Amino acid sequence: VYDDSITKQLQFICKAKALGFTLKEVASLMSMDGDCAKVESLGLQKLSLIQSKIADLQRLEVVIKEMTNSCRNNNDQSHCPIIDSLK
Repeated sequence: VYDDSITKQLQFICKAKALGFTLKEVASLMSMDGDCAKVESLGLQKLSLIQSKIADLQRLEVVIKEMTNSCRNNNDQSHCPIIDSLK
């Protein structure tokens, strides 16, 4: 149904989106065809953002583990440590 060039563009967009690039970033990538230094720079920016998100998620993981452990060890059924910590 689609022209071969359109199909290739759609495949490019889908692959880039699967890697976490926004549509704006995908458009930038498509316009950088052949400029490896610019593509590398955008890739490194995306990598930095991903690494930051991973670090944030790892911190959240530790906090949630501690909170759920406090529930497991809670002998006072009149309150919940997680609820208490959120108040």
